[in-house]
Amino acid sequence: MLTLLTATGARPQAWALCERMMRLQDWDGAVRWVIVDDGAHPQPLTFRRPGWTLEVDRKTSSVQP
Repeated sequence: MLTLLTATGARPQAWALCERMMRLQDWDGAVRWVIVDDGAHPQPLTFRRPGWTLEVDRKTSSVQP
């Protein structure tokens, strides 16, 4: 099993690029993708792929504007 860790939050263009790159991967084993989302609003996650498990850790950002 391969485990990936990605931090995201309030960066939808970067996240879309990340999802696109993950779709292009040719690893055929199991993948656990841990996503830490610390933006003010939940990052929309549309990625689905057979054999991949997504775990989302949703944190509220402590950064004040």
